[in-house]
Amino acid sequence: MKDTVVLYDIENLVGGYNLKYLSDISLKNILNALKEKNIHSIALQKAYADWSNQKLQGLKWEIAELGIEPIQMYGFSKGSTKNAADIQLVIDAMETLHTKPFITTVVIVSGDGGFSSLAKKYSEYGKRVIGCAYRQTTNAIFKKVCDDFIYIDETLSGDQIEKLRSIQMDENHKKHLLENPMLSNLSTFVTQQQDLDFEGLMVQCDKITKALKSNKIANEALNYEGLNISVFKSALNYAIKEFEPIQFGFPKFIDLLRFISFKGEIQLVLKEPSDYRLLNSGRKLVGFAPVEPLNPLEKPTIHNVQSYLNILATKQPVIKMPESISLFEVMRDDLLENRSKYLNIMFDDLVDAFLYLNFEEKMIRQVLYFMINTNILKGNPSTLPISEQFFYFKPETISEFNSDIKEAIIKKLERSFANTLDMSVVEQIL
Repeated sequence: MKDTVVLYDIENLVGGYNLKYLSDISLKNILNALKEKNIHSIALQKAYADWSNQKLQGLKWEIAELGIEPIQMYGFSKGSTKNAADIQLVIDAMETLHTKPFITTVVIVSGDGGFSSLAKKYSEYGKRVIGCAYRQTTNAIFKKVCDDFIYIDETLSGDQIEKLRSIQMDENHKKHLLENPMLSNLSTFVTQQQDLDFEGLMVQCDKITKALKSNKIANEALNYEGLNISVFKSALNYAIKEFEPIQFGFPKFIDLLRFISFKGEIQLVLKEPSDYRLLNSGRKLVGFAPVEPLNPLEKPTIHNVQSYLNILATKQPVIKMPESISLFEVMRDDLLENRSKYLNIMFDDLVDAFLYLNFEEKMIRQVLYFMINTNILKGNPSTLPISEQFFYFKPETISEFNSDIKEAIIKKLERSFANTLDMSVVEQIL
C-alpha cells in the first residue's frame, strides 16, 4: 500500500534561499533523493505556490510530468503569499493525519522552522517525518525534530549569488539578470570580460548558449515557445562589460543574433510583425503558425569610418562629430584668439556668446558638447552638471587643439576595439 505524502513548500524553495533569482530547482531530483531513502510508495503529492507567477513557469512542466497536485495560493493581502501557503500546507497535513490513517510517512519539502510543530505532532501519532531543503536555509530546530533530513543540491552557492550581485554593469541590466530565472546559472559558464576582439565575442556567445541550454526553463523555451531575445542580450550585458553591438560591427543587436544563430546551436526566427525568438536548431515554434529562420549575415567589416563614428556617438563620453565644419572652425578660431574672453564662463553664456554667428542654437551646442567631450573645453568643478560648471579653453594652438581631439577619439575607440585600431580609418575621421 502507498503510505507516503509529500508536501512541497514552493514558496520556501524559491524565496528563502533567494532562488527567485535562480531556476535549477528540480522536483524530480528531490523524488530521486527520496527513493535513495527507500521511499517509493507515494500516495499523494501537493505543491503550494502562486502558480500564476511567471518565475515558476519551468516548474509547471515538471509538476505535471510528476503527477504533483498544484495548490494555487493567494495572499491574505497584497504582497507575499508565504503565510497563506504555510497555513494551507499545515491544514492539509493535519487533515491527512486524521482522514488517511494508512499514511505512515510525511515528507515536508521546506527548511522553514515554522513546520517544527507540525513535525512534532506527526511524531506523536507515530508517523515518520522527513524534512527536505537547502542546507544553508534549513532551520536547526526543524531538522532536529525530523526523523530524517535530505539536503537538496544547491545549484549556486551564496558566494556565487553575491558574485552576480557585485558584477559591474548597468543597474537595470543587473536587475533583469538577477530576476530572470533563465539566467540563473550564467556565472557558472561565463566570466565577465572586457576589451574583447571579435573572436572573444564569439567565445562569450558560445558560453552563453551553453548556459541557456543547460538551464531547464531556458531550454524549454528554446525547444517550444521560443526564447525572447532580451534574455540573450541580458546575458551579453553581463558577459562583456560595457557591451555594445556596434563595437563589433553590428549596427543593431538583432544583426549580431542573425550572425551567431547560424553556427548550428540556435536559430533566430521572426513572428510577424516584430517578435524575434531564439530556438534550438531543428525545432519549430509550438502553438504558432510556421515561421522561417532569418537569413544569415556575413561577418561585418568593423574597421570603417561609419563603424568608428557610430562607436564615438555611443555611450559616454559621446563624441558626435559636428554637423557644420565651418561653424566648428569659426568657433575654434574665436576661442583660440580670445582665450581671456572665454575664461571661467558658464555653458549657457558660452552658447549666447556664439549666437552672433547666425547658426541654430542646437548646432552651437553640438560643437560645444563635442569640445567638452574631447577635453578641449574644461569644466570646473567637473563633478557638477555641465550647466553649473565654469569653463575655459584648454589648447593654445591649432596644433595642440588637433592633438587633443585626436587623443580623445583614439582613447575612446581603443576601449571599444581592444587596442586594435586601424589608424588609417581614424585619419579619415579627423
